[in-house]
Amino acid sequence: GSEVPAGSGTAPPTSHQQEVSGNRYLPGVRRRRPMTNHESLIDGYLGSPVADVGLDHSSGLRSLAWLGVPPPMKGPVWRLLCDLLPPTLSRRDEEHARRVIQYSDLVRRYGVVG
Repeated sequence: GSEVPAGSGTAPPTSHQQEVSGNRYLPGVRRRRPMTNHESLIDGYLGSPVADVGLDHSSGLRSLAWLGVPPPMKGPVWRLLCDLLPPTLSRRDEEHARRVIQYSDLVRRYGVVG
């Protein structure tokens, strides 16, 4: 059976339902194939109003990440799993913008590392 992310209310689309040309992770880049069921489940967690990150390795987004994360989804998934973004979808853009400013300030203050 298909898993339903907590709080989403509906199951994520299956690979047959997924829009082939849409790619919200790489805007302007067309998808070459439909999403797999695994990708659809991850996408469902990322699009959920409150992502179930999972406190252990047996539930939520964390359990799916153990099976692999497609390259276009790695950034948002790992930011959620490392608590760099809040699980609440409505707060993610604001928090990401705040962290970009914070990072820029640190680079300006201490110089570029690398």
